[in-house]
Amino acid sequence: RRPKQQPRTNEEKLKIGPNKATFYTLVAGGASGFLGGMVAIRGPPLIFYFLHPPHPIAFTKDSQRATGVVLMFFNVSMRMIFYLVDTFSASSKKEYFIKEDWRLYLSVIVCSIAGGWL
Repeated sequence: RRPKQQPRTNEEKLKIGPNKATFYTLVAGGASGFLGGMVAIRGPPLIFYFLHPPHPIAFTKDSQRATGVVLMFFNVSMRMIFYLVDTFSASSKKEYFIKEDWRLYLSVIVCSIAGGWL
């Protein structure tokens, strides 16, 4: 007979390491990054992951929304850094930002932040 084991806590179930939840999380993230780099469509693997998370991971509506906002923030931030560096580098002839459109850029930033809070 085996000794009766204590039920595992949520912290033990969500422990980082080689387990099923970590594997599926890495696969979803990798597929999202791959598709985002190849064809700029990073959403479908993440949507599938949110709709069918591996056990014991569970998402609420608020946690899905917060994760989406964080992903979008980092995605847009990295693009902006790339565009700024490319615009101001000496070898680049491209102009991603036009001085006269500063009001448009400001309104996009403000509306994006407001959309994350609503």
